[in-house]
Amino acid sequence: MLAQAETVDATATVTGVHRALVLELESAHSDQAQQSHVLEVADALFHRAVLTDLLPARRARARDELAELMSAVAPWAELDPHHDPYRTVADTAEPLAAGDLVPHELTARVLHLLARTDLPELGTAGPAERLKTEATVMNWLGRQTSSGLSVAQVEKYLRAKTGEPISVESVAELSGGFSKTTTAVSLRRPGREPERIVLRQITPGRDSHTLAGEYEVLRFVWERGVTVAEPLWIEPQSNALGGPFFASRRAEGGNLGDVFGPDEGTGPEAAGELARALARLHTVELDNMPDTPVAPMSTHGEILAAIDEQERLVAAADPAGGLVVHPLQNLLFAWLRTHAPSGVPRPVLLHGDPGFHNILVRDGALTALLDWERARVGDAAQDLAYVRPHVTRVQPWEDFLRVYREAGGEAPDDDRLRFYSVWHDAWRFVGAYRGLGRLVSQPRTLLDGVLGLLHAPRFLLSGLENAFEVQL
Repeated sequence: MLAQAETVDATATVTGVHRALVLELESAHSDQAQQSHVLEVADALFHRAVLTDLLPARRARARDELAELMSAVAPWAELDPHHDPYRTVADTAEPLAAGDLVPHELTARVLHLLARTDLPELGTAGPAERLKTEATVMNWLGRQTSSGLSVAQVEKYLRAKTGEPISVESVAELSGGFSKTTTAVSLRRPGREPERIVLRQITPGRDSHTLAGEYEVLRFVWERGVTVAEPLWIEPQSNALGGPFFASRRAEGGNLGDVFGPDEGTGPEAAGELARALARLHTVELDNMPDTPVAPMSTHGEILAAIDEQERLVAAADPAGGLVVHPLQNLLFAWLRTHAPSGVPRPVLLHGDPGFHNILVRDGALTALLDWERARVGDAAQDLAYVRPHVTRVQPWEDFLRVYREAGGEAPDDDRLRFYSVWHDAWRFVGAYRGLGRLVSQPRTLLDGVLGLLHAPRFLLSGLENAFEVQL
């Protein structure tokens, strides 16, 4: 491992943060408050970047300790004095993850040692003040690429689209995710009441391959009575308004949280609305189901294929290009493979990203389930495992499941919930880790650093703790 590490840029991560910082400051040159915020974010990222670049030194110090431990953990493995013990962990990840060949105590010791070297200053070893500082910048979204649509642009497009003398009264960009821009449009047709629609458009530079599937699934569930915004039309190619988009009616109401959890003051009533909405979705018959934005996870083979895909995405994003082994990642994916369900007894349509951030509520009633880009067919436990950490912040999980069952849903068993909890941690880790790859290879924004240096290691840590039932 030491010989390999010498071929890797020893300051690649710090350099990436620095180059992204320069671009951020140039963009915010006339906004002192934004510059101050950027510098606060950069301070946290530089600290993590230094820790990341010092990985070879930490591993060198712990090498002999890990080698001795692995001789007890995996006596069947080839452990000559020149063999890299970190590679040994990676090579024996599946028997370690299976749990039937290695005592849990020994596996836990391996995880603790690797967390110390590969995930420094996190979990129980994290300095409280440093973790608090990082927590303040973890929801920073950086510079958001705007669609920049004007009233005149949208009005011209709609008149050409409909052949009617439509008047556009306002165009406003709404807060949204990383991959799509959401624009609210108020319009009026002659002699009719004002209308409000939403354009969900691919953000410049992002992949549009899920857009058509998202639109078709939205139309499918709307026609079957699921509470969503009515889909209107899709522009699958570049057009007069820019990138591909689809239009829907604008549902009334507001969000009750973000991707990190519910807003303060969100109560059990909102959780009940979400439970009923998921139960309704999970009872939709799948006849004439269109292709979903992401591949199904209904069979053992499909579940394994989804795990393999996530592992490939991590490998493609690796800043070291595969020259440095990542045993904790190997252990996480090995656990998923060895614990993958044999199949799904009753496949259902999944939302894929349910939570208080993806619902609209007005006067206590849910008015729409939003954002269907992660929809797929699979186990209802997958949606339930995703939403559980958010729900339990506003009500007991048993109460949520009771409402879900009363509305027609089937409560999953604990093993499936646990598997999909680990799956979601792994999926989030992969999405965030890809930011680290972009930061090092093509630094453009500190947002990639926030994802790759702050979020990714935490998702990896959480996944390992859930999978191996340890506190790291």
